[in-house]
Amino acid sequence: MKEFGWMINEAIRIGIEQNLTSQKTFNSNVYHYLSDNTEFLKMYVSRAIIVAKSKINDFRKIRKKNPSAIIPHYKKPYVVVDKSSYQIIGNILLIGIRPGQPYVGIPLNCHTMAQISDSSIKIGTITITSDTLSIPISKETEGIKSTEFVGIDTNLNNISAVHSDGQVDVFSDVVKISKTKERYRKVKSHFRRNDVRIRRKLFRKYGAKQQNKTKQIIHNITKKLADEKKQLIIEDLKGIGKLYRKGNGQGKKYRARLNAWPFYEFRRQLEYKSKWYNGIDVIKIKPNKTSSKCSICGAKIISEENRQIRCHCGHRENRDINAARNILYKGTPCVQLRGLRLRPNASQGEAMKQSKDVEQIVMSQINQQ
Repeated sequence: MKEFGWMINEAIRIGIEQNLTSQKTFNSNVYHYLSDNTEFLKMYVSRAIIVAKSKINDFRKIRKKNPSAIIPHYKKPYVVVDKSSYQIIGNILLIGIRPGQPYVGIPLNCHTMAQISDSSIKIGTITITSDTLSIPISKETEGIKSTEFVGIDTNLNNISAVHSDGQVDVFSDVVKISKTKERYRKVKSHFRRNDVRIRRKLFRKYGAKQQNKTKQIIHNITKKLADEKKQLIIEDLKGIGKLYRKGNGQGKKYRARLNAWPFYEFRRQLEYKSKWYNGIDVIKIKPNKTSSKCSICGAKIISEENRQIRCHCGHRENRDINAARNILYKGTPCVQLRGLRLRPNASQGEAMKQSKDVEQIVMSQINQQ
């Protein structure tokens, strides 16, 4: 593993010192040098060059914005194994390291074997570290068009989902995410010993615990949403972290809570599960006005206590469910909205207001966006 890291660092050094921008020139100059100075199989040399070239490209982009950027250097030992360098016999993963030497065998557990034994599964490039073995798998899924939709609103307190058939789900477990990060932040703040090595070890330990608990909470929620086998609609929150940077006039604790919510991880898990299990892509919409307008008439809402909203049209509802309903309408094609019930549990007076033509309501909302 150390030798693979050495090859990457040497390739980065040569590429930057000689300013090799052409892929062909970079490969020819670096490949022969690494091949002459290592006993690894040639496939590892090629893989190290690919990793190094990617890091050099990222470094050059960063250096345009920050001329004092540090040249990337790999310290953590790991190795990337191409498909041509390994084979699986029984429950043993056999990896070739050097020419003329026997394969190194790694036993695989029952769960891993169950995942890769499917004939439709394709195995990619394996990554090995000092304590982990990552085997990427992929499969071709047949895309389908769902006639049922789910609008999903994410916030610090819950994840609200409104279905096109009137079903409403509220997942309140997400509040544990910010509380978990706050708890571990306090634990790490009590560390007073002036030892960088131990500090780094403890921070890594508690950081891993926090990450595992967060991913487990998100996994449970995204699994339930994907099991619905419906078209999922979410807000495109790309760049939301820029709103809560230091110096924006917000308090430290407030920024910590907002930055603790892993919006990207939630979207990543939701997208791959919906595609993997159902063959359905997740629809992403712009979040403009989804939280500030009435889901019935499209007018600006008035906030009340206990996360409730009201509108001049008489509509009253939880603000998170109202936002999820707006997301549902915004991401659902107008053809699918014909006959869609706007309020599944509306009172008799509110039901009379819903007798308006749904298409007219939808078009009024689109015009206001």
